[in-house]
Amino acid sequence: MDEFYAVLSVLARKLKLSGPNQVPAEFRLAGDSRIDPDEYFYRHSLRRAYECRASPDEIRDAIRLAFFAGRFKFPVTAQAYAKTWFGTDCNAFVGNYCGISPSTSIAAYARGYPNGAMQGATPDLYTSRGLLPVPPVENLDDIKAGTILATFGAPDTRGNRWRHIALVQEFTPTIGVGGARTGGTLIIAEWGRPGGTDLHVTKPAKVQVKEFKCPELPGRPCLAFDGTDPGGNAAKRIFMNGSRFDEFSTRGFQIYNGTGSPTYNT
Repeated sequence: MDEFYAVLSVLARKLKLSGPNQVPAEFRLAGDSRIDPDEYFYRHSLRRAYECRASPDEIRDAIRLAFFAGRFKFPVTAQAYAKTWFGTDCNAFVGNYCGISPSTSIAAYARGYPNGAMQGATPDLYTSRGLLPVPPVENLDDIKAGTILATFGAPDTRGNRWRHIALVQEFTPTIGVGGARTGGTLIIAEWGRPGGTDLHVTKPAKVQVKEFKCPELPGRPCLAFDGTDPGGNAAKRIFMNGSRFDEFSTRGFQIYNGTGSPTYNT
């Protein structure tokens, strides 16, 4: 986060503040023709950019502020600066799409968060945790573009079995003998490694969807198919019903809270 504080320190001087920690949650920059004096910027958005969890809008503004702060100049390009300092992962990709905190853990989509303090949690997690968990999909007809796909496999070194998260890009049920539908053709949108679109949208694949009794979701029937975790080990990929997020916009600078209202200062 050194680069974040370097940018923030310059902004603090421009705002005539005593230090980077004094930069408010919302601020404007006057006196420079390169920036509209009525435009708002958000400290937490800038932080998310350097944490590799920002939305595209937040990354754009972080690049603008870094240039304004003199952190790069010709011949270094905005693209080169962005590749050096910004990125994303599967959690951030799904959280930004849903409109909630991009720091939301994979397990939280299935189990939610406890009440009270959460160790190491950023403010945006507190803002949107009331929207979690989401229920598993119980009917094949409910699988659609935007359905959340959580990977449940063998425990990692911390004992966590929720290993990856993605989104359904497209799903077409397959009609079998007697009209039975036990699977379909699936395209997945996901993040987990750098590269172009071909690495983040899978080719159409036929999957057999079956009921799965997840040991961490007792009494909640799930629909899943056999897949692998990021390490290539056998895992179940469980369809989670994120339809409660359908009315939300994908994230720009806002984080939706438990009542479904957008907030900008967390």
